[in-house]
Amino acid sequence: MNSVRQKKGSTKTRKSLFADTLSEMLMSSLMEKRDFIITFEPPDEEKSIGQVHVMTGPLINSCMLNTLKHRVSLYSDEGARVMTRRWD
Repeated sequence: MNSVRQKKGSTKTRKSLFADTLSEMLMSSLMEKRDFIITFEPPDEEKSIGQVHVMTGPLINSCMLNTLKHRVSLYSDEGARVMTRRWD
């Protein structure tokens, strides 16, 4: 999948385009019953800004899912949350 990058235009326009693309990717993933992962990589010493990574496809197996859900439970006091819903 190609990265979506907008170099020109206002920040509001770029964020709006990002939100639109993100929404489309989420809906497409749900309809195709594929994984959708979004994660934030905070800035480090080399990068002055963080990065958002969005990934779709057959990415997570049941063991990985259980590990992630357990990790969320370990950090629930810090605001980590998981939402589970049936999807037919």
